Amino acid sequence: MKRVVYFLAVSLLSVTPAFAATAQSGDGAYKKKVEHFNQQAEQIKRDMVLLEEQIRDLKQQEQRLASEQEKLNHYFPEDKLLEAPPLKDADVHHKKILELGRFDGPEPDELFTPLPYGYRLLANLGGTSVITSPYIHSRYEFRGSGLIVNYSSINRDVAALRQRQNFEKRMLESGLNLPSYPLLELSGVVEGQAFTVRKFNGGQDSDINLSSAELDVQALINPWFTGFMSFNYNSSSPLFGNRVTNSNVFIDNGFITFGNLNRSPLYATLGQVYVPFGRYSTYMISSPLIRGLFRTKARAVMVGYQEPDVQGPYAALFTFRGDNKNGVSKSNHINQFGGNLGYRFNWKALHGEFGTSYINNVADSQGMQLALNSPPQFGGFSAANGSQDLEHRVPGVDLRTALDLYGFTWIGEYTTSLRSFDPMDLTFNGEGAKPSGFHTEGVYHFAIYERPSSVVVAYDRTSEALPLGVPKERIGLGLSSAIWQNTLLSLQVAHSHHYGSNETATGSAGPIFGPPGNSSTGLIAQFDIYF
Repeated sequence: MKRVVYFLAVSLLSVTPAFAATAQSGDGAYKKKVEHFNQQAEQIKRDMVLLEEQIRDLKQQEQRLASEQEKLNHYFPEDKLLEAPPLKDADVHHKKILELGRFDGPEPDELFTPLPYGYRLLANLGGTSVITSPYIHSRYEFRGSGLIVNYSSINRDVAALRQRQNFEKRMLESGLNLPSYPLLELSGVVEGQAFTVRKFNGGQDSDINLSSAELDVQALINPWFTGFMSFNYNSSSPLFGNRVTNSNVFIDNGFITFGNLNRSPLYATLGQVYVPFGRYSTYMISSPLIRGLFRTKARAVMVGYQEPDVQGPYAALFTFRGDNKNGVSKSNHINQFGGNLGYRFNWKALHGEFGTSYINNVADSQGMQLALNSPPQFGGFSAANGSQDLEHRVPGVDLRTALDLYGFTWIGEYTTSLRSFDPMDLTFNGEGAKPSGFHTEGVYHFAIYERPSSVVVAYDRTSEALPLGVPKERIGLGLSSAIWQNTLLSLQVAHSHHYGSNETATGSAGPIFGPPGNSSTGLIAQFDIYF
């Protein structure tokens, strides 16, 4: 059509001089017609100029559209938008294995090949970008186990490195450039509980509580540095006044990690962390009894080795200044250290890990610093002046394993002191106490109306833990299901037995006391939302 208009215009312009020459010998009427025709030709010239300008504009727009489409095809390939990457055989298996729960154990992002933030560009608006915690893969979207808030409390620095490693890999595989500016990832959980319990002393107790409200912030500062902060709130009741007034926010964990598993298996961490002594994994609502005895939070320095692949060995060393001192050296200095060693493996349908860890003084654990006893019984080594001055250190060791096979998971862990406390510090039946314990549980993963669910049976037993207020044994049954996206509903019933009525304990040369009663039974319902 453009060519036809152009041809007619040129033809008319070419005959214009001939008409003008003929008009010189014609009459007046003919001259008027020629003048009118010449005016039309001039108008056509002007229209042609406008048409050429429009054609140039259309060509420029066409070039811009082609360039933008080429960019879209690069960043958003049609094949990737229409279908998700295929799952590996191991991924399909593990989709059934870890379908559920706020699993305080091996991080899901350590067990799978994940996808990052979907196929979306991260815009740089001149400062730090903030996003919510990404799903690691679509198979996590319902239960949210791949979210940052569900990192294990132990080895959170390794979990952060794993998440960063997977993010970088999948960004590059998707054809996206890594951000050159800091990136903040936000994640959190809000958790409510309702429970009823028959206490050891025979009394009955029940309550409804906001048991947890947590906000996690992970910062990808540059290719080598990662920062992490975990904010939580205190749900316990104060000694005086309304418990709602005690809802103060505190930093649970905060650390800086130097490392990049895509470039080196070595890393280092500085900050307030749960040091890697023990793992304390569980699918139950209640934590293992050994976690209450031995889990240790400290402001520490850690160095470690982590295989870039999911399988293989891992190791870490840590040191910190503990609150406990000993009779040889009572000065304030870095006096605590330990290490962690393990191996992860995949063999056909069997997947799992085993490991061990060591600490040179278990007395700095949270359970020994703040015992579960009621005054005037021993309240922990931090409860009174001078109680941190131990006669000698008490080292500890932890042994653990976790196995997954065809929808079943088995967890086993044993933690013990390697020597007895001095009778001036902690006693059991008149002699220096040597606390220890083990935890084991079996889990079956299944679906309820296509909702990932699990049922778990757990058993705990301790030895010589009476001076710290920990019962002798507990058996529990739990059921959990992600009934809605980003949620988890859990039910648990547990029955505990305390130490015998003829058994006694003391702490820090305090008064002698016995168990508060024989047995206790509790029922807990818990509902969590994650983001």
